[in-house]
Amino acid sequence: MFLRSAVSHLLGRAGTRLGLPLLGPASDAPAARSVSTVRFAEGDVSVHGRSAEFTRIGDEGGRVIDSFCPDCGTTVHYRIDTQPGLTAIPVGAFADPAFPPPFLSFYHESRRCQWVEVRTEPLATFG
Repeated sequence: MFLRSAVSHLLGRAGTRLGLPLLGPASDAPAARSVSTVRFAEGDVSVHGRSAEFTRIGDEGGRVIDSFCPDCGTTVHYRIDTQPGLTAIPVGAFADPAFPPPFLSFYHESRRCQWVEVRTEPLATFG
C-alpha cells in the first residue's frame, strides 16, 4: 500500500512523469503541468529493467534522483534525498484510471493552472 498520494503543480520543467493531467508547451514558453505521484516505502518497491538516472536540485535544495527509460525518457520513479527510504512513482505508470485520487496538493495556489481542478475531499493544500 502506498504511503502518500499527491499532486504537484509545476512550472518551467520539460519532460514528463506520466502525471495526470499533463500539459506541455507547444513552443518555447515555460511548461506548466500537474503531476500525480504516490510514495512507497523503498522496501516495498521492486524495479526491473534498464534505466538511466538524472539528478537535479529541488526547490528547497534537496537532490531529486529521477530514474527514467533510456529509450523514451519517461520517468519511471524518483527519490528525494531529504525523504530517505521512500520511492515516488507517477500515477500514470500504473495505467489504472480507477487509481485513488491525491489527498495532498503542492504549489496549489502559486503554480496551479486555474483550470486544473482537484476534487478530492479532504484535500490538504500547500503553497
